[in-house]
Amino acid sequence: MAKKFITCDGNTAVATIAYLFSEHAAIYPITPSSPMAENIDEWAAHGKKNLWGETVKVTELQSEAGAKRALPLPVSGAFHSPLMEPARKELAEAIEKTKFSTPICPVYQNV
Repeated sequence: MAKKFITCDGNTAVATIAYLFSEHAAIYPITPSSPMAENIDEWAAHGKKNLWGETVKVTELQSEAGAKRALPLPVSGAFHSPLMEPARKELAEAIEKTKFSTPICPVYQNV
């Protein structure tokens, strides 16, 4: 399978990675400074799959200032916790085995 290269802005790049690595996304309906929430909502509505082959579940929050409490989400991983240590080790081993080389096309970062 040939690699697909795209040029995109930083918001789209971040939204893409967030979508691929998420099972559930909480978005605010009005975030005028960034299209990230709109991208994630649209991808989920069209059935785009994450890395586990599932469509991300999207919860639209009522307002950016209206969050009063946090609720546990039914996700399969305890991300950013000691329970992720085995995955970190496996990823480190995979990175060790990966051959890195100079890109064949220019890479630009838009922050």
